[in-house]
Amino acid sequence: MRDLSKYRPYNCNLAPDNLNLAGIAAKIKEQNKDTMKPSEIVILVTGEVGAGKSTFINRLLDPNSPQMPVGHGQAACTTELNSVRINRNGVCWIVVDTPSFNQADKCDQEILLQISTWLKDNFGDTINHGGIAYLQDVSSNRPQILDLISFLGRKHFSKKVQPIYARILLATTKWNKDPDACSHQQELESMHWKNLIEGGSKVLDRGVDVHDPWEILEDFLNHIDNSAKPQTASQARTQSSQKAAEASKELRHKRHKRPTVWRRVRNIFCHQPA
Repeated sequence: MRDLSKYRPYNCNLAPDNLNLAGIAAKIKEQNKDTMKPSEIVILVTGEVGAGKSTFINRLLDPNSPQMPVGHGQAACTTELNSVRINRNGVCWIVVDTPSFNQADKCDQEILLQISTWLKDNFGDTINHGGIAYLQDVSSNRPQILDLISFLGRKHFSKKVQPIYARILLATTKWNKDPDACSHQQELESMHWKNLIEGGSKVLDRGVDVHDPWEILEDFLNHIDNSAKPQTASQARTQSSQKAAEASKELRHKRHKRPTVWRRVRNIFCHQPA
């Protein structure tokens, strides 16, 4: 991983509601790129302060291996990006712990640039395999964060096969601390997450704590793989027309190259001297 200390912090004068995403995208293009192995699956774990990102990642790790630092309260523990490679059943997963949004001393725009720069630096222009896991405290309500998550998806993950929203997992945490967790989740799904869900994002039906973490990620990966863009009727008609045109061209070519014996016979009889 490269040292990101050389990058100058982005101007944070804009409010989080009015992010200059075009400026951020232009800033990212200045960075050099590295490439990842085609078989690696990248899972970007994102969320607000106190959402439980690091705790979720630690559940994926062997208890005897180094763990991600976990914060307590509303102070942001994860301020830099940390990644861990996990080999499971012959598949290499790269799980990335990202700085929390909604920090007290750092605006969301600067955090977004920090994440984007790191992704560009380590994975190049496009990540073909993987997606974004967005964890949210079930009692929290800050829909602006979803604009940031969508931007990361559009900027860094491939859109050639799957719709970009299909690469986003929406999950809640801390159900044990909220007696109204079920109704709050329903509110998130029907209001704040509605557009993402309609666009193909996967929703975890309950809090992450009651699910096996590997089942969550493997089901998410299956969801991405099964979300290939359907072929539209117009695309089908276009392909059919192209195939018909190619077949007609090939037929004309074959006719043009037929032996000319019949032409010669015809010429003999048509040009007999009187």
